[in-house]
Amino acid sequence: MNGEICWGDLLARPAAGHHIVQLYRSEEFLAEAVGVFAEGGLTCGEAVVLAATRPHATTFRRRLIAQGFDVSRHEARGQLTFLDAQDAADQLERDGLPDDETFEELGRTLVERVRARYPRMRWWSEVTGLLCARGRTHTGLRLEEMFDGLLQRLGFAAFCSLPMDNFSGDTHGEPLQGLCRVHSHLIPVEDYGRLDCAVGRALDELLGPAQVAMVRTLSTAQPPRSAMPESEEILLWMQRNLPATAEAVLQRAREYYDRPSASVIF
Repeated sequence: MNGEICWGDLLARPAAGHHIVQLYRSEEFLAEAVGVFAEGGLTCGEAVVLAATRPHATTFRRRLIAQGFDVSRHEARGQLTFLDAQDAADQLERDGLPDDETFEELGRTLVERVRARYPRMRWWSEVTGLLCARGRTHTGLRLEEMFDGLLQRLGFAAFCSLPMDNFSGDTHGEPLQGLCRVHSHLIPVEDYGRLDCAVGRALDELLGPAQVAMVRTLSTAQPPRSAMPESEEILLWMQRNLPATAEAVLQRAREYYDRPSASVIF
């Protein structure tokens, strides 16, 4: 994905079958992304499902109201549905894994009920993020696989958000590699341009021109399933193939990304 592409455009107008994942470090980024996703759906007459914790549900309601949406009216007519993400996580997990029958019944039933009135719908969830926070990363990844199967069969758009640090080597291991296998798009950070600049400068300083050119060529030869900024493809490739170097690049890139006012030349 070109770094100039705006994640806001993607979330405002996702296509049926899109399964988007966001990594976030700040609550502001989360609220902005979910707000764009929900507002876009309501504006164009789609149904919107938000599986949120109670604090986040309160935040999203307030944002929608501030943007001029009559939240109570949208809920009353079935266009907007809030689900309790904590309850969903508790119901779905059985012996460390998602319960297939419970998931299929709850998910399919809700989709069919909503789409009886609104043929087009979009669904945001933080259930996987809650499971990962409990140390159930494998459970969360399996749930994402099941959810991807559901949305592909029933034809709606989905979006999930996880509180993960994109500049952590731990994140770029199995958690993010697994997420990329089952999502169509990855939103790794809020500012794609700043990410490209930060990663580019870190690569130049730590590797040098010849090695940077080689890494760029090799990392784009086998792109991941998820569409993402090119700089993120490079980080994922390096974590798989040059883990020690990847850690150094991640830490240097974090320094530059978190100092957006600093001059970045490469």
